[in-house]
Amino acid sequence: MRAGRGEERRWAQVGPGDLSLTDLSRPFHCEYPARRTVLVTFPHALLPFRRQELAGILGRRIPGDHGAAALLSTFVRQLPGHLDDEDGVGGSRLGTAVLELLTV
Repeated sequence: MRAGRGEERRWAQVGPGDLSLTDLSRPFHCEYPARRTVLVTFPHALLPFRRQELAGILGRRIPGDHGAAALLSTFVRQLPGHLDDEDGVGGSRLGTAVLELLTV
């Protein structure tokens, strides 16, 4: 994945289970080989961080095989198979859980 503008260009090779944060208000380019990808989008305002606080990790690989990132990765990868089982309230709670794990 490439993310950023001009002097902020970054390249991250993200493998199975890994995570990466992208600011959708900025240009970015992704190339996906033949595999499934789960994208979770949400407004920045839902995070308890300012944009400057996130700038250092945007467009970078976050290994999804240990720590809180492993919990988030496992949870997010299972979401597509279960979203149809949830009503609006349950889906909202799942979204809240994703954001809580992300902020950890």
